Amino acid sequence: MRPRVGRRALVAAGLLLTGVVCAQSTGPGPAEAAGSDATRVTLMGDSTMAAMEWYQYDNDDADTLQNNDIREIVAQRYILNFSAESCRRLVEASCTGRFGTRPISVLPEMQTVLSGKLGDTVVIMAGYDDASITNAVDRVMAEAELQGVASVMWLTYRTGTKYVLPGGPSARTLYESHNAELQSAATRHPRLRLLDWNTYTATRPADWFSNDGIHLTSAGAVGLARYITSALDTNPVVVRCSSGSSHIGVPAAGATESVTPPAIRAGFVPLEPARVLDTRVSAQGSPNAGNLGAGRVVTLDLDHVLPDDATEAVLSVTAVDSCRAGYLTVYACGDRPSTSTLNVEVSRTTAGMAITELTDRTACVFSSSATDLVVDVIGAFSPSGAAFHPMTPTRWVDTRGGASVRNEITGERSTAAATEVVIAGAGGIPANATAAWINLTIAEPAESTVLLASPGPCTDSSTTASTVNANPSRNTASAALVGLGRNGSICIRTLSGRAQVVVDVAGWFGPGDGGLMFTPQAATRLIDTRSKSATPSTNEAATPVGAVSVLNVVAADSTGAGYVSVRPCSSQQTSSLINTTANQDTANITAVGPGVGGAVCVQASAAAQLVVDLVGAFIP
Repeated sequence: MRPRVGRRALVAAGLLLTGVVCAQSTGPGPAEAAGSDATRVTLMGDSTMAAMEWYQYDNDDADTLQNNDIREIVAQRYILNFSAESCRRLVEASCTGRFGTRPISVLPEMQTVLSGKLGDTVVIMAGYDDASITNAVDRVMAEAELQGVASVMWLTYRTGTKYVLPGGPSARTLYESHNAELQSAATRHPRLRLLDWNTYTATRPADWFSNDGIHLTSAGAVGLARYITSALDTNPVVVRCSSGSSHIGVPAAGATESVTPPAIRAGFVPLEPARVLDTRVSAQGSPNAGNLGAGRVVTLDLDHVLPDDATEAVLSVTAVDSCRAGYLTVYACGDRPSTSTLNVEVSRTTAGMAITELTDRTACVFSSSATDLVVDVIGAFSPSGAAFHPMTPTRWVDTRGGASVRNEITGERSTAAATEVVIAGAGGIPANATAAWINLTIAEPAESTVLLASPGPCTDSSTTASTVNANPSRNTASAALVGLGRNGSICIRTLSGRAQVVVDVAGWFGPGDGGLMFTPQAATRLIDTRSKSATPSTNEAATPVGAVSVLNVVAADSTGAGYVSVRPCSSQQTSSLINTTANQDTANITAVGPGVGGAVCVQASAAAQLVVDLVGAFIP
């Protein structure tokens, strides 16, 4: 899938001044000193923060700042959006401010003027004119999360002040309750980091503040700018997402609309999962640990792990701690296709399977946003590999107690659990099958959970590979091609966490009549419901296919928790390929044959846009 666009139309505000957004600017904005690949931050505030704009920097260091603009203390290090206005509130309508106007409140400004422009981190210093911020913090955080902001830094409120709110109520004890609301919200929102301005300023010089105890003088505005800059410099998200943390990969060339792969017919060779890249660890892939930068590509040398006659590699690819929502593309090094393999989200560890052609026994991974990247080799295709025998997607295991082939396997699995699942010799699969195409789902995770599917039986294993990762309460699935062990089984290991487990089988590999061989195809878009309607839906979408097709399926702009099924049209078999979460894009890969009318049907249980790309086929 191509890079997604923002969920709201951008509003041209005419506020951009050489890299800094300045609401109600009274003079020229500061020049952008930070590099174009620096971390982007947005500062949003009321009149307490607006002092950074209202006053000039008047000490001996003034010659280092253009126009003595205090905001440039931040802008020298970060690409800055600055929006602070007198009388601004968080959600409720604002009061009349210094310029005789009612400024737009924080939440609606995020949703309109600053939609799609918030960057990696938002810093908030507003709410001093709110009589209550109950629920307001949650609403602001929800919008930040919706727009993919990696971190929100919120300054606590100064207590015991002489300030009087518009309309007359004293704020002497009000900000204690504001700070309690912030503390509570921080326990609900992992992306929220509190900056304790209240404690920090208790020992600052008295000349930082006016008589009311909250509004800043010129000296205080300089102190605030330095405080925010220091907090940004030490924020783990900002540090991780800065260009200086991107040690892996090289700048990528532009994508090519159509990349035609070689016409090779190959069968599957299962391999014991082996890790070939982990950007978090210096020994895995680079002399220096560091993420794969935005718009960069990394080359994987797979020579030491693949069979000599391998034509394609089967990889499990995982994006960890992505700095922004984006996508990964896995491909044969050279011309990069314009489609995506995996859609990633901020604060979500996302894993998926990829089948990729090779260039001199290497493969490449491109990332649209900075992310740590983990890659495991789980198999290969070669002319000597086993043929594929497709079947209607069939539920093999459901530990929740749902109908399945192995309905004796029930109950939640927790850390270190090893669940052996016999596949060969059951459900119509012959005893001499050598591997299976499965879809592995973490269901109802009580905490962050990681599963690994590998050839059985379940003996001790030191492998560091993984198959699928899930955040608490978010069902997550990933496809995998897994070898069948000597007893015809696979082993599902719960590497960490606690959850139910669901296994669907889409087919098997091995000898026998009717076997099909894999051949890669030039990526072709078969379905994109966005071209027909801007509104996500649960309508079934069908597309004709000429053979058993390998499809990359994306659920975009999902409206809620649910699942996406992909099946031969007219099939009533219960299975799922993708588990959806509101406002997140999710992708997975499957192999499915045509049904009635030679078509494949795709449907979401919760309204979503559906995108389907053909990336390969199994043919006689």
